[in-house]
Amino acid sequence: MSVGTFTLSGLDVPEARAEVTPPFVMCAFDTESNVVDHLVTDHSVGWAVSLGLLPPHGMAEALGMDLGHLVGYGFPNADYERLRLVGDWALLQTVLRDERGSADDLELLLAVLRAEPVPPGDPRVEAMADLRVRLLALGGPDWLESFAEEVERMFAAFTREALDEHHGLVPTPEAHAALCELTAGLHPLFRFGGPVDGIDLPPPVREHSALRELAATACRVVGYARDLHTHRAEIARGGVHNLVLVTMRSQSVVLDQAVDRAVEIHDDEVRDFLRKAAALPSFGHQVDEQVRGYVRLLRRWIGGHRKWAEYTGRYRKPC
Repeated sequence: MSVGTFTLSGLDVPEARAEVTPPFVMCAFDTESNVVDHLVTDHSVGWAVSLGLLPPHGMAEALGMDLGHLVGYGFPNADYERLRLVGDWALLQTVLRDERGSADDLELLLAVLRAEPVPPGDPRVEAMADLRVRLLALGGPDWLESFAEEVERMFAAFTREALDEHHGLVPTPEAHAALCELTAGLHPLFRFGGPVDGIDLPPPVREHSALRELAATACRVVGYARDLHTHRAEIARGGVHNLVLVTMRSQSVVLDQAVDRAVEIHDDEVRDFLRKAAALPSFGHQVDEQVRGYVRLLRRWIGGHRKWAEYTGRYRKPC
């Protein structure tokens, strides 16, 4: 058994509640979507189908996911071209997470993002190559490398999650929190804040422990909300990286109790986010204004994720 996990074998998982509507009142930060978000969804799905990333029969489901609506909450003031790029990226990383591809496949795509030579022909490779050109034009080589570093962390988490599921290993709360932060897929999307939203954080400020932990907390809030919405489907398919299942196993409680406690954990993370945001150090007047913009970005993604999930019903579908 790997460190930080428990085996799923022998775990009694009773039938879940018929419907769960967790009280996420604390994470409902106000945010407005972008007026062109519906155009972004249509474009991104057409782009994915044209490259073979999505089969034509998958168009309806992808359109229903409406990722343009989600990224529009994250970047309500972005122009169409920039928001379209964010939407295309969000669709690719959603496809990759849902496919649960191998570590080798993800390493290959990371190599494409870093302009390393790889064999052509795979639709995912073609999609990543197209995105790389556009990402480079958007932010330049230094920004693209910092973006690739976040993608590398996300891909490593996808691989670890898939490995735990393959072996039926339920993680500890600490191990799940660490992976949930990354599999939420928000760290790469936060990096668009520079070239898309004009948030100019000097690298030492962006990598400051206070800002990194604030972003990590925002990711856990979103990841835990996702877990609460999807726990029935994830348990049914044998998934192990879900806060409700982790809480059942670590606290030896039945499902309904685990849901209630998972809601408390989620809401504690929201309180922690608010505390951390209020206690950020000062970096000087000009930089502090940029930091405030970054905090607003994080709040938009938290609140926007909830609105998007409710609007599209994304998490009412099987995982």
